[in-house]
Amino acid sequence: MLQSRVFGVIWLVFMITFFIFDDSYLGLLLLILTSVISVLLVLNMTFTKNKLIFDIETKGTVHKNEPGKLTIQVRNKSLLPISKVEFTLEFENKLTHELETKQIAFSLNSKGIESINLAISSKYCGKVHISIKDIRFYDFLGIFTRLIDQHSQSELFILPEVYPIKFSIDEINAGFANSETNAINRRGTDGLEVFGIKEYSPEDDLKHVHWKLTSKFDELIVKEMTEAVNYTFLILIDFNLKKSGDKNDPAIIDAMIDTFISTSEALLAKGYEHSIGWLNKEADVIQVENVSSTDQLTFLLKQILLLEQTENKMSLLEYFTDSTLQEYFSHLIYLTSEKGHETTSKKFVQTEIIERACYLNQNHHANDFIYTPEAMTEDLYELSI
Repeated sequence: MLQSRVFGVIWLVFMITFFIFDDSYLGLLLLILTSVISVLLVLNMTFTKNKLIFDIETKGTVHKNEPGKLTIQVRNKSLLPISKVEFTLEFENKLTHELETKQIAFSLNSKGIESINLAISSKYCGKVHISIKDIRFYDFLGIFTRLIDQHSQSELFILPEVYPIKFSIDEINAGFANSETNAINRRGTDGLEVFGIKEYSPEDDLKHVHWKLTSKFDELIVKEMTEAVNYTFLILIDFNLKKSGDKNDPAIIDAMIDTFISTSEALLAKGYEHSIGWLNKEADVIQVENVSSTDQLTFLLKQILLLEQTENKMSLLEYFTDSTLQEYFSHLIYLTSEKGHETTSKKFVQTEIIERACYLNQNHHANDFIYTPEAMTEDLYELSI
């Protein structure tokens, strides 16, 4: 378009010069014709400005590296065609803060509709915010341009990848966090387990009578019961950044979300209901949600993908130890990316803490609790509790 404008200026200078030095009416005629065309072009730009309507639509959710469908529809409500429309399409992953742009240009007939279909994908999970910015249209000669103030936007959710985690749970070390306030949370149990049989005594509950053995021995035989181990799991994901201006690499954020969801699904597959949590920025507290099924986890997934990295002097583990939450959970699975982090706290913690820290590389860290985005499926294949 710069070339068209330069040519237009040269033409106007030529017409004025020709008009000054030419004694005939040809110079005047050409100058009037040039002026009329310029006025018509300006009027065309003025009347067309509010006649363009932009709609943007995305459908469903997609997995990482899978193409998602994006449709942009532009309607020209004017009776005049438009030679060129140009705009910038912006893609921003709200979770990882990645930003990409794409320039799009096309022409429109009078009363015409242009549909633009694009396939978009991301190698990182999160909510991708899609917006149309810097909308411009040009006249037929490409000399004049107008900026349209419209803000069309949509969003596409990129789902995390779930990988298998094998839980190795020590029945002896696991115990009650608070036996008075916590119920047995493993599905299919009533809080009691059978470990033997004996003859009935008056203090025994008749509900525990073993009727088949009673019929054989002609005396009441009851089951000896013991309380089942109470697992009360909480999975915390910590996006807090202690230093101002720090940002985690997108690969780390992506790996933490994958691990967060995979750990939750692994617990569900093992038969354990549990809770998941993160920092609620508005209330400045840990938000805890109970997860009892994969449907419930799926329901919470969009809320999880809306999480953002936050500058905060306290880690989420410090929030946990300063709260009463440790009274309700026997085990905390803590996911962080903080370097040089220590799991111990000055305050007494009665909850067993299982920490998993995600770094870009493991060259300088020999700790068992560290994993990397590239090797997390091997690093976290088995989780011992």
